[in-house]
Amino acid sequence: MIPQIRFVLDDETVELHVVATQAGGWRIGHGEQVVEAGADITSRNNVTVNLDGRAHRVCYAACGTICYFVLDGSEHVLIDTTYAPAAGACGAG
Repeated sequence: MIPQIRFVLDDETVELHVVATQAGGWRIGHGEQVVEAGADITSRNNVTVNLDGRAHRVCYAACGTICYFVLDGSEHVLIDTTYAPAAGACGAG
């Protein structure tokens, strides 16, 4: 079974399949698209994310399951819902 993460990114629900690579990075799949990724922490609240060989500097702040970040000059909000119950999973009796 391939590990799956779920989150809401800027009000859009996203599900990704993530597998660690032997090189210490990740192979991330979304639908038919797959990218190779890695990250290097450059300083507190700053990281360089490498996606398919292209480096992106990201400034971020995290609080619980919410992460606020700036990528390529745009502000984003990511909410991790991986361990939250799936929509419609309420225990209606």
